[in-house]
Amino acid sequence: MFNLSFDTKSVDSYLSMLRERCYKIRPLLRPIGEIILKGVDKNFEEQGREGGRTKTWKPLKDITLVLRKSYKVGRGRPMIGTITRDFGTRILERTGTLRKSIKMKIYPNRVEIGTDVPYAALHEKGGTIINHLGKTSYVDKRPFLTVTDKEVKEITDLVESYLLDETNKLK
Repeated sequence: MFNLSFDTKSVDSYLSMLRERCYKIRPLLRPIGEIILKGVDKNFEEQGREGGRTKTWKPLKDITLVLRKSYKVGRGRPMIGTITRDFGTRILERTGTLRKSIKMKIYPNRVEIGTDVPYAALHEKGGTIINHLGKTSYVDKRPFLTVTDKEVKEITDLVESYLLDETNKLK
């Protein structure tokens, strides 16, 4: 009788190494976070982007553009005054606070990209507010904490490269 046998020790060793690398992902977290941060910054730069998970942002309403030309310099509510500054037409960037507040935080097994600006969620998801005059206004959804399919592919390639790095040494 003729038999063919296969010793699984090398496969077991290979799978064990892959499993071990899956649990030691910390070296991946910063590069993944940097890819996401770069994508979020591009969202601001391009005023939203097409690409799978993202969409171009809805343009500013005419009233917003008019008010931006007459905002009083300084903090607080929009007020028509003698000292004014034109804040332009950049969406979600009247002062730049939101864009500058986006930060990365690395934990042992995950990376988070976010902001602590109180109004961020309203712009990300859209919603209704009551303005300083007591009138109800709808704020359009303009998701900025998103990535495109291209960035997801970049992250996937990075993870694959990380996992396969050690396996290539086995050959």
